[in-house]
Amino acid sequence: MKKLTIFSWFGFPIPMEERFKLIKATGFDGVLLWWSDEHADVDGDKFHHPEWAGRNGLFIENMHAPIFRNNYLWKDCLDGEAIERILHNCIDDCQRFEIPTVVVHLTYEVNPPSFTKTGLDRVKRLVEAVERKNVNLAIENLRQSDDLDFIFSNIQSDRLGFCYDSG
Repeated sequence: MKKLTIFSWFGFPIPMEERFKLIKATGFDGVLLWWSDEHADVDGDKFHHPEWAGRNGLFIENMHAPIFRNNYLWKDCLDGEAIERILHNCIDDCQRFEIPTVVVHLTYEVNPPSFTKTGLDRVKRLVEAVERKNVNLAIENLRQSDDLDFIFSNIQSDRLGFCYDSG
């Protein structure tokens, strides 16, 4: 049977538990979660979202990792190391909450940096982590198709996929 899911943010600042009730009442089976803290004043603590979703009869299809500083993945700097740690934490949270997939932007904004060996090594470590933890990594919103070719020609894993963002 097909399952119908929707992103948990749909444009109105409604507390998350109430949002889950509305999503279920509208006929959805599951949600996609934004996994960051920048909207905690309305959304509440993200670590409660899986419980609230389940309490409202919704399964979680995936979690979306933070995106705003991801260009640093490709740079040999402390900010790049920090972003990699954040993404590893998201992978750990997927395993902890039994969320099958983490969606990750490998770059951010319209003029992304060139891909580098440093960044590729970081992405390889992320893929190794999802393989160990039995979750999936879906890359999203790469601005150029060459970037997709670069990733998929350098990393082969049944746990690595692509998320098409139609929004």
